[in-house]
Amino acid sequence: MLGSALSDGQGTYAFVMDIRQKAVIVNLVPISVDGRIRGALFSFQEGKRITELDSKLRLEMYQRGYIARNTFDRFVGRSQVMKNNITLAKRLARYSTPIFLTGEQGTGKGILAQCIHNESMRRGNAFVPLDCSAWQPETLDTMLFGNYSTRRDSSACMAEQARNGTLYLSHVDALPMETQYKVLNLVLGLFLHNGPNQPEDTDVRVIASTDVNLAARVEKGEFRRDLYYALNILSIELPVIMYNNKPKTNVGIDPATVSILAHEVPNIIGVKDSTGDMTNAAEYLRLTMDVRDKFNVIMGRDTMIYAALCYGASGAVASCANVAPRVVADIYDRYVDGDLAGALEAQYRLAPLRIACGMGTFPEIIKEGLNLQGINVGKCLEPIGELTAREKEKLRKVLADMKLI
Repeated sequence: MLGSALSDGQGTYAFVMDIRQKAVIVNLVPISVDGRIRGALFSFQEGKRITELDSKLRLEMYQRGYIARNTFDRFVGRSQVMKNNITLAKRLARYSTPIFLTGEQGTGKGILAQCIHNESMRRGNAFVPLDCSAWQPETLDTMLFGNYSTRRDSSACMAEQARNGTLYLSHVDALPMETQYKVLNLVLGLFLHNGPNQPEDTDVRVIASTDVNLAARVEKGEFRRDLYYALNILSIELPVIMYNNKPKTNVGIDPATVSILAHEVPNIIGVKDSTGDMTNAAEYLRLTMDVRDKFNVIMGRDTMIYAALCYGASGAVASCANVAPRVVADIYDRYVDGDLAGALEAQYRLAPLRIACGMGTFPEIIKEGLNLQGINVGKCLEPIGELTAREKEKLRKVLADMKLI
């Protein structure tokens, strides 16, 4: 930066640096005397996140959803594997190198990408997410790199909107080959617009994620080898929590299988059991009790949270917590505090709401409960239908008795 100013007379403006963990905006202006560069002037100003961007641009970013809302303060991980991943992610966030996130669906790759952006010096600029599996190849290419009209006649594409910020490509394996080439150039700092324009330098931090074996796709010739290595300089593999819900999926995970995976696969850190069969959950707990420091059993049936905690479960994932969060949290909090009677009382209070979930098709009861509380979450997508008038009235009475409305 200083070399360019002294040799070419090129100034640098609004460059963000991290100085003692504070965002500092730096301006560098070359000093010219009699047509010759005699020196350069630096100015430093502490930047505040809310003022780093023009208010109009920030409003546009919010409207487009180009703001990362998750931070590491809200990213909770108890297992050592997850704690190590968080520590690594915070360290990698300091750099502008691409980051490659791998893990099964639902492991939180998108949330982690937002946290990394907000931990980085790019946090005041756009976070532009794109699900590469959600669009046709031609549409995907246009969204990323613009249409083939003149730049003047077209709106800014995602690669342009992510300038000085982060472009997050989920399901990156779905990128077509032609688009892969353009993403490779973007990673290398060169923006190739689809319109009749010259390539230009750019600064975009790319975070990519996948839930498939991308190395195998490379060997099959389905993904560019050079892009794979460019993205995979820094990588984080997110841990897996297995999910057992045989009543809904007709596929179960045998306790003996869970035991083998818990003992032999470090990246599998837990299992959620939603079968409603306490014997099954108890076997999970018994067969993995010697690795409880790295493997957790989580209850997935809301009416059995207290019982599971008493048996040694680490916690629960409760759908009813969307409607009655304090009641659900009381079961755990009171149990941990040693107030077993209070925890059991909270479990009993929750039971009518969970039993009411038998009405209609899940998750309609949860959405209707939130709507009755004045939280407009809309309707379920078809083919899930609304509750009948009689069912809605029953739910209203349940919520009223629980003092939730």
